[in-house]
Order: sequence, then structure tokens, then C-alpha cells
Amino acid sequence: MQPSASDHVKRSARRIDVVVRSRLRYGGCKQVEVELANLSFGGFCAVCGVAFKPGEFVSIDLPDIGLVRARVAWCAGGRIGAGFVSPVDIRRSSAVAAA
Repeated sequence: MQPSASDHVKRSARRIDVVVRSRLRYGGCKQVEVELANLSFGGFCAVCGVAFKPGEFVSIDLPDIGLVRARVAWCAGGRIGAGFVSPVDIRRSSAVAAA
């Protein structure tokens, strides 16, 4: 499901394009390798081989920050978009410094 126009208003934080391998944890103890495509203070988008439903909770391992809890907003075409449960200062991550 792609984000709606109303979701776009909620997702106004500037996104920074990145290409970084990471791990996405879900379902308690499962994990999958992902490639982060962009980050913002409010969330992330990643290329992912697992289908998720909007509303599911996941944790993404951000470089130099660690595991961050997020809620899936959409999942389509091998990609996932999720919003962080609490805003994250992504400037602390080397993924952003390299972008």
C-alpha cells in the first residue's frame, strides 16, 4: 500500500538518500537484511525481501545509533516505509554523514 496524500502531510521531514546495508528485526526474534534507501528524523525507507502489513512494529539497526523501533507505514514493490516511534537524530549516523 502506497502512502496517501494525508500521509504525505505527516511525513514532512527532509529525507536524506543513503545506500547502507542494515538489519530489520521483526516478530520478536526474526531479522532480515535490508538496504536503507533514505532516512529522516521521522522514519526510513528500505529495500526489503519480506512483506509487512501497515501498523506492524519493527526495529531497524541504524549505523552508530543502534536498534530503533518503528511502525510500518507501507510496504510495496520490495520496499518498506516506516515511521520511528520517537524522532531520531539521524545526524549521529555515519550513513547520513557519507550521503
